[in-house]
Amino acid sequence: MKYKTNFITSVILRLDFNAITNFDNELLNKFNEDLRHIFSKFEVKELNQFTSKIKDGLVENDLKKEPLGIFSSDNNSFQVTFAPNFILINTTRYETFEAYVVFTRTILDVFNKVSSVDFLNRIGLRFINQLNIPKNDPLSWTSYVNSALSTPVSRFFEEEDKRSIARSIGQTIFNYDSYLMNFIYGILNPDFPARVSKNEFILDYDCYAVNVLNEKLFETHINKFHTSIEKLFEKSITDKVRKIMGVEHES
Repeated sequence: MKYKTNFITSVILRLDFNAITNFDNELLNKFNEDLRHIFSKFEVKELNQFTSKIKDGLVENDLKKEPLGIFSSDNNSFQVTFAPNFILINTTRYETFEAYVVFTRTILDVFNKVSSVDFLNRIGLRFINQLNIPKNDPLSWTSYVNSALSTPVSRFFEEEDKRSIARSIGQTIFNYDSYLMNFIYGILNPDFPARVSKNEFILDYDCYAVNVLNEKLFETHINKFHTSIEKLFEKSITDKVRKIMGVEHES
């Protein structure tokens, strides 16, 4: 379904690969030049890479310092972190998947232009939803979240135990052959280890695949990830949440 608003706090796309041999400030500057119309802020930080090896029966530790580029929009709602062995695209202002695809395609086109990475060790797409809904009981979510996800707190524990809960999180990992999904749900509690007092419920979907070619990423992976995440999200929520978000039309 398409909604007028959402509870998404972050959407993260991350590509991991073998370290780029010619990764330096010049490469980061080229990346910045082509994306200056999107990212007004650009800074280079120092990344410390530690490696260990055994030589003559002794462990030798080596520290290698490399540049790390961080590109941000004016209000920091869009940010890219570019390191020698990964690129991470994060947005905290997600509207539609179609717009997100255009945005990430633009960035990855420039990434492919300056890096020439053919093989990915890992590609992941993660949607973090944080339901903030005012109500009397911060531990009761059965009216908003599928009862299969919310009943461990609402039905299993006695009232005396409920008053002592500081966090209640569940995790399920799916293996879909060509990719996996790590699904985390529950009451994370930003004030942990204090007892739960805020009305927040997390629905965190993280799809990823390993050892893939860096071509047709959207057709073979990102679109597939999004479809699975959207399907499970719809199963996770109730009509009350849909009403809050405002249904525009069904997909």
